[in-house]
Amino acid sequence: MSEFKEMVLLIVGVLGNQANGLAILRKAEGQRGRAVHVSVMHPALYGLVKKGFLPSSLAEAPQDRGGKSKRVFTPSPPEGQALRGALDLHSGLFGQVPQMALAGGAS
Repeated sequence: MSEFKEMVLLIVGVLGNQANGLAILRKAEGQRGRAVHVSVMHPALYGLVKKGFLPSSLAEAPQDRGGKSKRVFTPSPPEGQALRGALDLHSGLFGQVPQMALAGGAS
């Protein structure tokens, strides 16, 4: 799984039931410190939905949106398992990096 998709899964977990496309996009921009384009976010979200990592549903259609529903993404057990696997992988590899490399010295 790509670093970007891992970040998206984490953001959905943080946002909980408020995890719609725009909220996820804004949070991703805040975390990355730069713009995230919808053309990158939507394929990532729907790819995660298709693989079963990220359930989604349509929220009620409020009148202030002209009756148009928002798609809400929901944290799920497969998402948690995928994130735990990524964390274990990163932690295991990080533990193998020589301290000298982490301090910025030559290895």
